[in-house]
Amino acid sequence: TCNTSIDIYNGHPAYISQYPELKGKDPQELTWQNIEKYNLIGSTVHKVVAKVDSGSIEREYIVDNTCNSKEEVYNTLRKTSLEAWLLFLKGKL
Repeated sequence: TCNTSIDIYNGHPAYISQYPELKGKDPQELTWQNIEKYNLIGSTVHKVVAKVDSGSIEREYIVDNTCNSKEEVYNTLRKTSLEAWLLFLKGKL
């Protein structure tokens, strides 16, 4: 028999290594609700483990927080998510 394991990765729209309170549900909304707290915002690609958003961090893409509206927060986190995934995938090639 072949005993192989498959790694699964998750993209999370928050800078969770710096702000672990953004793990879990609705990180975009939590970021917006406390926007003055976050000098940096970004997204994380991490390995999936049993505990939510707690696997090893593979890549993060972070930017200065210049957001002045909820729409800007959501759009910035979409962009940082894409960049984090691109960095992750380039590293796997």
